[in-house]
Amino acid sequence: MKIIFVGFCGLLISFTTLFAADGDIPEPTDAVKKLYSEHLDNKGILLDRTARTTWEFRFGPELCEALKNDHWGFDPLVFAQDHDIKNLTIKEIDRDDHGRVLVLVSFKNFGKSIRLVVAMNHTDHGYRIENIVEPETGIDLINNLAPSSPN
Repeated sequence: MKIIFVGFCGLLISFTTLFAADGDIPEPTDAVKKLYSEHLDNKGILLDRTARTTWEFRFGPELCEALKNDHWGFDPLVFAQDHDIKNLTIKEIDRDDHGRVLVLVSFKNFGKSIRLVVAMNHTDHGYRIENIVEPETGIDLINNLAPSSPN
């Protein structure tokens, strides 16, 4: 019985470490900063096909499904095909009583000012990105990445 209990404790510690590493980031801005930092260093989970199994820890179900479409045509975190990001700022702009948060991501890409709003939701395992919207155009990732329906 002790062997089974010790094995279960080891398994529980492994799962706790996994959730703490990928899912239990205390503040939404921290989650967004980590995602952009990794992505812009070319170490992000969007570029690493083996990391797709961890998408569920950072993205909501609809966005995960939309990201599975590999024919993006642009970088979904900067809304451009190429990027040379400068002056990246990330700040919370709204929060409600139901765990929903809006985070503003601002930067210059090849000198052009870009603003994106990251919609997040708090779950049992931390904050998840539900969608990213470019407020000036109204373009959002879920609708823009969804596969085209046949006519």
